[in-house]
Amino acid sequence: VKFGIDAADGKTVLTSGCIKAVPEPCTTTIDAAVERCDIASFVEINMTATITYSQFGRNDVSTISRRWTGNKCAVKLAWPLSDEVLGGKYSMRASYRLSNGQTGNGNRSGEAKGENPSSDAVRQRVGNL
Repeated sequence: VKFGIDAADGKTVLTSGCIKAVPEPCTTTIDAAVERCDIASFVEINMTATITYSQFGRNDVSTISRRWTGNKCAVKLAWPLSDEVLGGKYSMRASYRLSNGQTGNGNRSGEAKGENPSSDAVRQRVGNL
């Protein structure tokens, strides 16, 4: 059984799809496959992630859970780490269950980072509000 969980760019530190001039949530991918589909297939995958931003006097915390069910030999999922907090420290746990009853899990943690917009872009956006 292959069960990989990673940041969107394949690294522990997230950089793609995160903090930008137009904010987007950081995403994680789960790439799972079984070699012998005649023996077992994925029937359930769960993910829970918590992301915390605690800089500049803030204490923003968001926890999100996702669940996939089906009956497939190979599953590739892309889920956001948070719907609210766009950067900070994250921890994530994912688990699976196969049709033959086998289970497994994986964990990841790190920092969700991105590129801040330029000062000119911020001034222009604030001026348009």
